Amino acid sequence: TAPLSWTREIPELNLCKTPNPYTKDETIDEQVEKARIRYHEFRSETRKLINNQHEKLTKLNFRQRGLYRELLQCRQNLERQWDGHLTHLSRLCNKIRSARNDRYDKRANEKVQQAFLEHTKKRRDWGYNQTDIEFSRKLQRMLENPAVDPNIEVVDGDVTTINPAEIAKLPVMEGVNSMFHCAADVNLGKDPTGKTFKINYNGTENMIALAKILNLKEFHYVSTAYVAGKTIGRAMEARPTCNEFNNPYESSKFQSEGLVRDCGIPFTIYRPGIITGRLEDGKIRKPLAFYRILEFLAKLKSHHCAKEGVNPAQEYDLNIHFNTVASERIYFTPIDYVQYAITKLFQKDVANQTFHVTGDSPVNTDMIDRALCRVLKLKYMEVSKSKNEDELNKDSKMLERFIGDLFPYFANDVIFDQTNVRGALGDEALAWTYDDRKMEVMMREFFVKFFNNVPWVQEILEQSK
Repeated sequence: TAPLSWTREIPELNLCKTPNPYTKDETIDEQVEKARIRYHEFRSETRKLINNQHEKLTKLNFRQRGLYRELLQCRQNLERQWDGHLTHLSRLCNKIRSARNDRYDKRANEKVQQAFLEHTKKRRDWGYNQTDIEFSRKLQRMLENPAVDPNIEVVDGDVTTINPAEIAKLPVMEGVNSMFHCAADVNLGKDPTGKTFKINYNGTENMIALAKILNLKEFHYVSTAYVAGKTIGRAMEARPTCNEFNNPYESSKFQSEGLVRDCGIPFTIYRPGIITGRLEDGKIRKPLAFYRILEFLAKLKSHHCAKEGVNPAQEYDLNIHFNTVASERIYFTPIDYVQYAITKLFQKDVANQTFHVTGDSPVNTDMIDRALCRVLKLKYMEVSKSKNEDELNKDSKMLERFIGDLFPYFANDVIFDQTNVRGALGDEALAWTYDDRKMEVMMREFFVKFFNNVPWVQEILEQSK
């Protein structure tokens, strides 16, 4: 498809075509300053051109694929020029650092670093304004998924910084009668900067404020089953009473649930478990949490086998110890069940209820261990709480350091009550089970998709077909 006519007006940067367009008489400091000025001039000109087309882009019908392909060509053209300019700035920076007889020019180096920072910040800001690359990528994602309703309209922003009063004035907000809030930071580790709390708690505050301004009839909130924290025994679907948590994530979601319950708007709260791939084929778009263990062990095996000159496609003993208590109830929840349950519950009358979207087929530590060892061809790995941590070997300590934030979820013995889910969806919705075979399918699919460039992993998977 021929490029849009206005894209031909985008200026070309000479510094993308030649390694150094500057004169030899100029100092490094002068070259960096000139590069910075030319860079901002270029960005200013291209931004004006794109802003002139912003009104057309925001009205773009997502089904007009031909016009969209032209937009992608424009985006690629801009990316090439930006990357070329940054490459030149990097060369200047390296030239400063490698100068043998000249004094280190700290001020010039700071200018180069500032140019990189400004580039990153402006690119991010442009994404928020829907005027550049991020905007077109969002359109692309919608085009690639034909199930997305073409009438969906995107209002881009950050739940922690939005101004509810300003958002409420947007024409697209007219007629909105319900809100579905699922934005969260799923950080299971420490939160020294307060980022997790800010996104999960303050973000929920902002969304509730927006809901109140719009006088919404219902508020739907995706929480987590692990607001139960360190609860022992049965965790009910009513307001949780636990005040001990494993991490700031659980605490922030617990407090956010309190905001939703007390906001005065009819609500429904959904609490998923540890989300995994689809039950039958294990497919998942964005693997999190448990999948970090699979990635860690595969890389660790690859490292040891390479070091010892052993074929990693053969069975290998990592001699690794999971320093945590073994559990009989680990709530792996297939993503297709989460989708099914929330979709069905969303369509029912809102009655200030909470639902454990965890399923009723928890797995245990031994099942996970057996499946993992079969898939990766590993020997049995011990899972137990060591009385003397000094006895742990180097790899076991490294395991705990890198993914120890997941250990509480493999030592938890809580039972998630399913009363509300059974009452709303019936027993048949909970009839599925997670057995050894499905556990292996889930793990294999992860390695097929995300380790497709690792020969020994693919060899193992081929052998097990």
